[in-house]
Amino acid sequence: MRAKLPQKPRATVAPPRLPGVGHVGVFGKTQFGKSTWTRKALESAELTSAGRRVFVVDAKGDWRAWCLAAGFMFMTADELLQAPGYLLTDNVCLMVPDRTPRAAGRAFRLLARLVHARQIQCVVVAEEVGSYAEFCREELHTLATQGLPHCRLLVVAQRPAVVPKTVRSQLDALALFHLDEPGDVEAVVERTRDESLAAVLPSLPVGAHREWVAGLVQHPNPLPPKESHPS
Repeated sequence: MRAKLPQKPRATVAPPRLPGVGHVGVFGKTQFGKSTWTRKALESAELTSAGRRVFVVDAKGDWRAWCLAAGFMFMTADELLQAPGYLLTDNVCLMVPDRTPRAAGRAFRLLARLVHARQIQCVVVAEEVGSYAEFCREELHTLATQGLPHCRLLVVAQRPAVVPKTVRSQLDALALFHLDEPGDVEAVVERTRDESLAAVLPSLPVGAHREWVAGLVQHPNPLPPKESHPS
């Protein structure tokens, strides 16, 4: 039986307002709210409709508590290799015990190959993908360009500039939190073609964000309550 996702997030950020889109990017510096937004997005019907499984590549161990509360199956890459059938029946948190970029890249490679080969209906959460993208570029490219409609990528990163350009170009929606590195802001402007974001993104306070969806008129997102402390 499919695990039930938790209904309450761990921190307060304005709820996602994304329609039924394909791949999604969540970009922002640490402690500004992107992880909280991502968890809320996973609880939304738009992202996990049609009985999609949720697979999290937990590169740094930050998702353990949330996945535990949601009833996820916890596996390492080696365990998944021995028992790939769990992808057909469970939400899976793919652990990276030594938390090195190379190991995280290997975990993503294995997951991506299984998902693509078996055409599994799912959302793959690539948490902090910028730290290990160099070790799984081919698989990232494959899911980004050939994954839909069965597999939707949720790409989460502090530095959009280090996410491969071929992947960024396939993102149908973005949740944008505070960014102030020129290269990161430039990468976002290049994807959205919205030059106004160059001034907006460095000024966003904790919890505030902008949501961009390809082909839609964009509107400012509401600021979070002052007492929120997103992770």
